[in-house]
Amino acid sequence: MAAKHDARFPVGFGVDAVEISSETGCFYEAGKGFLHATGFILDPDGTIVNGVYSTGPLGRLEATTCLSKINWERDQRA
Repeated sequence: MAAKHDARFPVGFGVDAVEISSETGCFYEAGKGFLHATGFILDPDGTIVNGVYSTGPLGRLEATTCLSKINWERDQRA
């Protein structure tokens, strides 16, 4: 999928879910063996400035919300 769409960012396919959960705080559901949806907004140096963790379809990052947050972060630094 990443190659097909020429992704220009790192893709975490096949990563160790328990390790990723312990490093990022995203929710790992041990009984089912998977990570729940997690979205991050990073600043240019890779620092997480916002994280959204969701165990259902509501509360996930949306493009307009992300852009608002990115613009706000940029304005704060200006």
